[in-house]
Amino acid sequence: MGSKASLESAEKERMLVVVFTLGEEDLAFEIQSVREIIRISKITKVPNTSEFVEGVINLRGQIKPVINLRRKLGLPGGEVSSEGKIIIIDSHEQSFGVIVDRVVGVLSVEAAEITDPTKLLGGDRTDFISGIGRLGEQLVVMLTPDKLFSSKETLDL
Repeated sequence: MGSKASLESAEKERMLVVVFTLGEEDLAFEIQSVREIIRISKITKVPNTSEFVEGVINLRGQIKPVINLRRKLGLPGGEVSSEGKIIIIDSHEQSFGVIVDRVVGVLSVEAAEITDPTKLLGGDRTDFISGIGRLGEQLVVMLTPDKLFSSKETLDL
């Protein structure tokens, strides 16, 4: 019985994340918010949308907005490579796609290896960062999809 309790404790101390790259940066979403990962398909542009909205896609009969996360986060521009993917995110308020350069994979991060970003970065402009995870020598910025958009921003098209 003691080993079962310690196993459950160890499971609670680990978090599964989908790690991806944007340029030279490694970022991640908790796996609970990721519905699926798809190839980049035809993205239809929509006039008069926010600069970070790339357009919309038809995903099995449902129209999903697709954002350019690089633009949203203010990262330097660059063309999406042939390894580029769209991560479909289900957040509490909406479902949308996020263009990324490359999906690294699903990795397990120990809770003890995640640093609270408010202690490092402060400010409310980083409230969409849930933590900075350490995977060996690699640092991964962990994002919270529900907080990627301010109350003034919307993806409803």
